[in-house]
Amino acid sequence: MHIVKVQDKYSQREFYQFPTRLYRNYRQWVPLKLQEVDQFFETERDGFPKENEVCRWILQNYRGATIGRIAAFVDRQEENTTGYLGLFECIEHEKAAEKLLEEGSHWLQRQGVAIVNAPVNPNSLLLKAGLLTQGFDSSPGYTSNYHPNYYQEYFESCGFVKHLRQQTLRFKVDDLKLPRSVQQKAQNVLYNRDFKLITFKKDKLDQMARDIANVYNAAWQSSPVFYPLTEPQIKDELHELLPWIDEDVFLLAYHQQQAVGFFFNLPDLNQARRLARNGIFKKVREAYFRKVKHKHLLSVLLGVLPEFQNRGVGSALIKAVVDHLKSSKANYTNIETNRIGDDLEVVRKVVKQFLGKVHQQYWIYDKQLPVINKEPAILANQSSDEK
Repeated sequence: MHIVKVQDKYSQREFYQFPTRLYRNYRQWVPLKLQEVDQFFETERDGFPKENEVCRWILQNYRGATIGRIAAFVDRQEENTTGYLGLFECIEHEKAAEKLLEEGSHWLQRQGVAIVNAPVNPNSLLLKAGLLTQGFDSSPGYTSNYHPNYYQEYFESCGFVKHLRQQTLRFKVDDLKLPRSVQQKAQNVLYNRDFKLITFKKDKLDQMARDIANVYNAAWQSSPVFYPLTEPQIKDELHELLPWIDEDVFLLAYHQQQAVGFFFNLPDLNQARRLARNGIFKKVREAYFRKVKHKHLLSVLLGVLPEFQNRGVGSALIKAVVDHLKSSKANYTNIETNRIGDDLEVVRKVVKQFLGKVHQQYWIYDKQLPVINKEPAILANQSSDEK
């Protein structure tokens, strides 16, 4: 086995195409589009990562066949330097997985990283990854990933330890009932003229992306796996999703003229992609299932500015969406939450009241990396010069 750094067209093509070969017999797996994966490595745009903050590799066997891939990201903040490993895929071979994880960890170590989080894709609003540990018999929602169950064993055997649990929950729309506490808190906002809720406007993408970026970066800054996203990054991701966005279930909350919260719900892309399959008419079938047959809604993100939390903004957003889902205009029968981490206590308490069932469980892992001591090399050079 040998590691190949992705730096030419061949290695780049293998990096993108390997998962399709690996998962050809997994009916639960739904591939991302090329541009959705490529966005993780767009170093030209304003934001993370820069050219020297990301590296990726493929692993090949002695015959030259690709058997794994991995990417590493460096987050150089003012206070510390954090590393991430993401887009990990590997055949069922412990030594192969070990070689990939060690290569990524060693590269991060040389960049001055002390702690690495994995698997994480830090520069995406939606695709945050996480290692699937429960729910392998079902396909995940668009924002979550799928992989074989042997990944967990490989990560833990390489010294990675569980850091943050995330769970997705599923509900039937007909069974949704607003808890009394949510209704009462929502009234504080809905009957206050200083607040207003508006639906997402596709023709005002620039303004919407700016408002969402402001709320997102403030609301999630205390999360242990948070990375700030720029307005252009969020705009690019939303632009790719415009054909899928249902404006009636994507709401923003304003206090006077300031955006203070948003509730992003999205028809589950994976449902349509599974039904469409591949072929020359894939795009036509995908559009058909998106518009006509789509019944599954994905609750992606609910964010509120810290100073407006516990004031009913989140409850008002939830009530407005639930009211719409209960109306005759909505066409959804099921709703699934995005991954809710144990760190989001307020969101977990609210969602728990709806009595949803845990669908899938993910874990973010971390690993402490030893600090590289460069002093001996410096002393050796000094001794050589003196001689």
